[in-house]
Amino acid sequence: MRDVGGENGTATTSWDGARLVEMTWTKAVVLRVAGVVLLMLLILLGNVVVVVTIASRAELRHKHVNVFILDRSID
Repeated sequence: MRDVGGENGTATTSWDGARLVEMTWTKAVVLRVAGVVLLMLLILLGNVVVVVTIASRAELRHKHVNVFILDRSID
């Protein structure tokens, strides 16, 4: 049992004898989150490049394959 609110606290937490695990930002967790964020930013940048390239060139805009690629990069 863990008393969250102090001596006379109203909030207590009990997990039937299980240890309470508090979130800690270890170096491994920070590196994993940073890697995922970097990957997401690179994917977003790639999608923006595809959209700008296809939308800015008139000869690419009207081909069915490029319309499909444009649609997939926006979704």
